[in-house]
Amino acid sequence: MHIFKQMILILGISYSQNNVTFFMSDELKILDSLNILLENDKSLTGIYKLSSYDHLNGKIYYKYHNEKKIVDTVIVLGLNQINSKVKKKLIKPYKTIFLGTDYDKIGTKIISENYFINKKPNYILGITDDNVLAALVSIDTDFYSHFSGNLGLKKKNNLFELNGEINIHMENLIKSTGTIDFYWKKHDTLTQVISFNLYEPFLFNFNLGTDVSYYRGIYNGLYIKNEKRLKFELFSSNYFYFNIGFLKGITNPTKYGILNNYDKVRYEAFSISFNKNLLNDRFLPTEGNLILFETDIGLSNKVVYANLLFNYNKYFLIKNFFYFNLKVKSEGINVLTSKVPKSRYKNFGGSSTLRGYDDNEFTSTQFNISTIELNYILNFNSHPFFFLDIASTDINFFENNMVGYGFGLKKDNNNLSLNISYAFSKQKTLFSEGALHIKVVSKF
Repeated sequence: MHIFKQMILILGISYSQNNVTFFMSDELKILDSLNILLENDKSLTGIYKLSSYDHLNGKIYYKYHNEKKIVDTVIVLGLNQINSKVKKKLIKPYKTIFLGTDYDKIGTKIISENYFINKKPNYILGITDDNVLAALVSIDTDFYSHFSGNLGLKKKNNLFELNGEINIHMENLIKSTGTIDFYWKKHDTLTQVISFNLYEPFLFNFNLGTDVSYYRGIYNGLYIKNEKRLKFELFSSNYFYFNIGFLKGITNPTKYGILNNYDKVRYEAFSISFNKNLLNDRFLPTEGNLILFETDIGLSNKVVYANLLFNYNKYFLIKNFFYFNLKVKSEGINVLTSKVPKSRYKNFGGSSTLRGYDDNEFTSTQFNISTIELNYILNFNSHPFFFLDIASTDINFFENNMVGYGFGLKKDNNNLSLNISYAFSKQKTLFSEGALHIKVVSKF
């Protein structure tokens, strides 16, 4: 009987498997042969439908169709660290989207929307013993709370001054995938910054991401800045997330600031942003890209102003163990009918923007920084690199630019993330004049 079925299968195919012709009238044998074809096709959405019947020659014609199907059930491996309501929202697309090309894109979309998922989820389709179409989905989560900081005491006028920096980042504390950030930095009695951020991707278990932040700082004893922000994640399209929000702030000059022409400024604005994150790792990426664009439009002392921010980060492998990293960071502010207040200027320089220079060494109403890094994968968690940073306060990078260059090392494991770079500048080219930048993140 097995040999007979195979013969029917061979004779029953006419030129293309999409169109099948049978030279028999035994209904059971025809169905048996069609089932063999579908098994070889290995498609759970394929089906053969009767196309026509030739009475004179005793031929039956079947045509192959790819039906739209939705899985009956989803079995999930992973996601054990989050609550059941958030879990249901994450896997919902696997239950509602038709099998096919769009089904394969679900994993990429999940990566772009959720910071704690870095690897594309895998899925397998199959039929259960109860003849139910099921999807077995495996999703790995990476939650990393971390701490970084340094403290120092300095004696001045018989008094001790506490200086340093503390950065605390906590994730998924109540299994809602939310994050909490606290940042404090004190350089001396004249400069101190403190900020707080609370982010909930599924506020009250709704698909409404909410981001609340507070910022307070004093700069060089010149002015004090207070700012509050509220943002909502509205929807996503083509792996971009779109956000809308509101901000309100004030800068108050000190007595010393008033003497240096700093004015009191009240400002409030609507904020619109979109971002896409397809990096393959949060701490040590080698492929993918990140895009962020944000604009604030509102009133500054009752005058219209616009504040812009753009970040672009691209990683791509070039050959063997080498990969490039291209970064562009641009910020700018403009007040429609008057000068930009000095307290709203942009500060840049240092390890996070322009290596080879001091932190916040430069200030301007706008700046552009481009970075090129050539990285080498020495092993899984150690990547030495060479870099070039070019910054300018003009659109033309060849005018009024600042250049930093050097080398460094990135290391990452389950407990620690380390980024060390030794940088030179146009003004400081001797090895002894280089600037050492160290960023350490302790995970827990």
